[in-house]
Amino acid sequence: MTLEEFQAIFKERDEAKSPDEAHAQVIRNTAAKNLSDLAKLYNPSEQKANARQVVDNVRAPQHYTFGGIETIDYLRAKLTREQLKGYYVGNLLKYLSRAGRKNGVEDYKKAEVYLKWLIELEDAQETGMGG
Repeated sequence: MTLEEFQAIFKERDEAKSPDEAHAQVIRNTAAKNLSDLAKLYNPSEQKANARQVVDNVRAPQHYTFGGIETIDYLRAKLTREQLKGYYVGNLLKYLSRAGRKNGVEDYKKAEVYLKWLIELEDAQETGMGG
């Protein structure tokens, strides 16, 4: 699920006439997405395409994409700019601090990703492009 699709679900929820209607809409949208994902799993051509994909523990770890949306996209949609900045800085420090004791180069690469996101967030703020 893309960030835009996720945001659309919450927009529909926020525009609903009642909490029950909002809840039902979120459930319908989530169910439709899950059914679509299941159909892809049982499609032999999709299975071959999926088998060719390389697991990327740095930029798209599988355990963070379960449920149709990557955790970072959810956080970007829900956190304030300052909260998101703190999240990036905290993870950057975590991966730099543990790199020599846990996953080595992979942790440095993860720190690099969080530093890149932090720079993009700061650049967007400085140029007035959001963030």
